[in-house]
Amino acid sequence: IEYSQKDEKFRVLSNVKNHFSFLNMARIKECKISENQNIEKISELDMPSNTRASVTLEIYDDRKAMERIMLAFAHFEKSAIQVDENTYRLTINYDSFDETELVIRVLSFGPMVKVLEPENFVSLIKQRIEKQIQLMKTKR
Repeated sequence: IEYSQKDEKFRVLSNVKNHFSFLNMARIKECKISENQNIEKISELDMPSNTRASVTLEIYDDRKAMERIMLAFAHFEKSAIQVDENTYRLTINYDSFDETELVIRVLSFGPMVKVLEPENFVSLIKQRIEKQIQLMKTKR
């Protein structure tokens, strides 16, 4: 179990067939004691599916955006290259379990960040923005 003071969240490290991933404890809907005491016999089907993915961002380093982004994504595996004096390209590797959290964090940086790829992540960003626009319209 790990606690993220920054996010105020608990995560549990899981291991299925030597594939490690973190599960956000807030997302756990049910927990029960297994009659099967041998953890090695629990099938992969008992665990929600999790895949590795990556997202590539273009960061405009205004108001120390690059520094803030590196701190915000500190616990993710990532690599960055400097494109020009004020622009960076950052690739973040993550577990699919973390995708919603990643979308929210990326959006929190507003115009300082542009999602370059993959297209499905770009679509998630667009959908989230559209939902926010609709919510604003209904509240007027």
